[in-house]
Amino acid sequence: MAKTPLPAPTSSRPLWQRLLIRRLKFLVVVALVLGVGAGGVYLFAPSLLLKADAARLAMAAHMEKKQVVAGDTTWSYYEGGTGPTIVLLHGFAANKETWLEMAKGLTDHFHVVAPDLPGWGESSRNDGGDYGVPAQAARLQAFAAATGLGHFLLVGHSMGGAIAGVYAGDHPDQVASLVLMSSLGLTFNTGHLFPPDMEGGAFIGQHGSWNRKPRAGYKVIFVPFTNGRPSGPPRDILTGFLNDRGEAQGRPVGVRLDREGALLVADDVGNTVWRVTPSANSEAKID
Repeated sequence: MAKTPLPAPTSSRPLWQRLLIRRLKFLVVVALVLGVGAGGVYLFAPSLLLKADAARLAMAAHMEKKQVVAGDTTWSYYEGGTGPTIVLLHGFAANKETWLEMAKGLTDHFHVVAPDLPGWGESSRNDGGDYGVPAQAARLQAFAAATGLGHFLLVGHSMGGAIAGVYAGDHPDQVASLVLMSSLGLTFNTGHLFPPDMEGGAFIGQHGSWNRKPRAGYKVIFVPFTNGRPSGPPRDILTGFLNDRGEAQGRPVGVRLDREGALLVADDVGNTVWRVTPSANSEAKID
């Protein structure tokens, strides 16, 4: 005798509740998939998140990412806004994205250019190339010429400040104003111990380029300033950090004036702070 099939159980819930539960289940599944995907990107490809955030900041600042070949470097840089030109140089181990938040308040009034310095960020790096402060300042001149910057305000932070200081000393006719923010190895002569023609000028510690021959940097230079602007070429103030074989005996980093106006130079290889006072030829040497 054939059995009569039992009727399918029916839910006691109203239709709207059943539909709501189905949608909630679907949303939970979608959220789990998105969460797993975002977690995977965070763990295995965090650069994608950084790039997405940089794109968001650049859009908010009305900045466009560009490339140009200048000298031995393919430069990556942001550019945007109208008005007087400001060039922003980032610090050691940083990149052009450092400036995007600040750029939001500048592009309504200024033409803003923020490059990745050669060897950093998305700008190219040449194996065995010289990436000391003087070489970077020379590359900056090639970049300025390639992009037609002309006369501009120059802002440098940390290592970028040292590069900006040297550049301003080499090209005072191109720098309308110079702003140094926590500059690496740079301080202004506000004392009276050094000769009068050095008052108001800048002492700059050049840490040295270890990855090239011959060595570059490894000294402290002075850039004269007049009325707040560079007024002459840089000159050596403290040398002798390299021996006769070109081996580094020290590397100048921080520079400051003491209470008497003498120059203090921090040496992060010799683990020493040198106190420099003027000699007859305004140049000191470590023996």
